[in-house]
Order: sequence, then structure tokens, then C-alpha cells
Amino acid sequence: MSGHRRRWVSLKNARLCELGRKAQPSPAVLWLFGLGWAAARAPDALRKGLVTLAVLATVPGSLGDGGRESVVVVGLLALIWLREVPCPRGLRRLAGVLASSSLYVYITHWQVYPLFEVDHPWLGVLASLAVGAATWQLVERTVSATAGRGRRRLRRPSAGSARRP
Repeated sequence: MSGHRRRWVSLKNARLCELGRKAQPSPAVLWLFGLGWAAARAPDALRKGLVTLAVLATVPGSLGDGGRESVVVVGLLALIWLREVPCPRGLRRLAGVLASSSLYVYITHWQVYPLFEVDHPWLGVLASLAVGAATWQLVERTVSATAGRGRRRLRRPSAGSARRP
């Protein structure tokens, strides 16, 4: 190994980025997933009303940031009560890309946003959206290419299978 020594990094001690005071641990906000699921599944006005009460009873005061809590409440109430949201034709494609890539935006923003948080927070948001959408496209194209190669291999008969004894 010509004088180079391998260094192992302990993930326990590695700090990839400082998340800041506003980051919530996953278990602390897991119940929001449950509220979103209940909102999406509520079939009638009675159950929508019950989910609305659950949102109003549990979200305010739970995140420690009134602005963030207001956004969550409004978003959940919109999910409960609005069947569709009007969207200008020019924004539909962008909204579709952002919706499709939202998981990748969430996963990658922890690395991107802190680089801009102090001096240019809006640039950080835009960069996070762009990196997440690019990551989504990369994953989709890789999966499609890999799946296509796997299907072609399965269809090709082997030399011995064409003959019958």
C-alpha cells in the first residue's frame, strides 16, 4: 500500500452538518404522518371533522415555532377539506416535478440548505429543491436503465433451453 494508511470514520462521531435548533427528531413528528394519513383517508364530513379537531388539538404548541405550526395546520386542513387546488397551467409541470421529487428534496436538503442558511436562506431553499429534483431524476433514470437490462436478460433464452429431448 505504498505508505498510505487506511482511515476508518466512525459514523457515530462524524458530523456531516449542523442541523440547528429547529430540527425535530423523527419520533417527535411521527404523529404528523398519522394525521396526514387520516386526513387523506377521511371519507365523509363527520370523519373529516374529527381529523380537523385532532389537528387543532395537537399541532399548536407542539413544534415550538408558531410560524411552522401555522403552516402545518393550514396544510393539513387543506388536505382534509380541499378536493383539488387550482393551479395555473404554467406551474403544473413544476408542481409535478416538486411533488415527485419531494422525498429526495427532504433527504438531500440537510446537506444543501446549511451552506446558505445564514447569508442567503432563499437561495438555500432553491438550491435544496434543485438538488433534490436532480437526485430524483438520477435515481429514476438509473432504476429505469437497470430494470430494462434485467428484463432483457430474463427474456433471452439460453442455448440449451431451446432444444427438447
